[in-house]
Amino acid sequence: MLLIPCLVAPEESAVYNYNAKNFKQKIEQMDGNFIMFYAPWCRHCTDFQPIWYELAEMVNTPDSKFVIAQVDCTTYNKLCNENLAPTWAELGKDYAQNDSVQIGKINCMEYTTTCLNFDVKDYPQMLWIVNGKVMGKTIGEQTLEELNQFVEKMARPENHNPEKFLKKKKVLPVARISEDTFEMYMKKELVFINYFATWCAHCKQMVPIWLELGLKYQNNSHIIIADVDCSQSETLCVQENVSYV
Repeated sequence: MLLIPCLVAPEESAVYNYNAKNFKQKIEQMDGNFIMFYAPWCRHCTDFQPIWYELAEMVNTPDSKFVIAQVDCTTYNKLCNENLAPTWAELGKDYAQNDSVQIGKINCMEYTTTCLNFDVKDYPQMLWIVNGKVMGKTIGEQTLEELNQFVEKMARPENHNPEKFLKKKKVLPVARISEDTFEMYMKKELVFINYFATWCAHCKQMVPIWLELGLKYQNNSHIIIADVDCSQSETLCVQENVSYV
C-alpha cells in the first residue's frame, strides 16, 4: 500500500473514496492501493487533484486489482493520523521520559488561527519552540533517524535562547507571548499585542491583518508585533484585565 499525505473536495471521478468503515476491508481486498490523504482547503491538493483524477481514469477499471483512492482527512481525521503519523508517535515514545523535550502535535484544521500565527503553510511541518518562540523548523516527510538528529541539534543550549532568537534578522512576523515570556517582552522598546481567543470569530478575521502588520515590522528592532492566545494563557489575560476579545 502506498500513501500520499496531502493536506479539495472530491468531484465525481473514478477515484475510490475510502473511509473509516471500509478502509481496512478495501486495502486487504485489493492487490495494491495508491491512496491520497487530503484536506479540502489545501491549495497543493487542489493543484494536484486533476492529475490524481486522470490517473484514476486510467487505472480504476472493472478488472483491475490495483486502485487509486483517497481519504478526506477533515472527515476521517483519526484514520489519517493512524496511517500518516507512526514515525511521530515513535519519536514521542523516545522522549516520553525526557524532562527537557516534549513532542506534541496540533491539528491545523481545528486550530487554524494558531497555525497561521506560527506561519505554518506546508505540511507536515515540525517546529522547535522554546518559551513560545520558534527556534527552528523542518518540513516534509522524514525518517525517525532524521527527526532524532533534528531534536539532538535543536536541544543544544545555543539553540534555545529567546533573547538570541529575537536578535536574528528573520523572526516570525507575530511573536507569541505566554505567561513565561510576558515580562521579557515588556522590557522591549515597543510591543503591540493582540489578545485573542481561538473561538472568537472577530479574532479570526483579524488574523491576516495582524500578520500583514507583523510582516511590515518584521525586521524592525524597535517594534515587536505580538499576540496572546487567551484560550491557552487565560491567567495572563485576566492579569492584564482583558475581558473582551
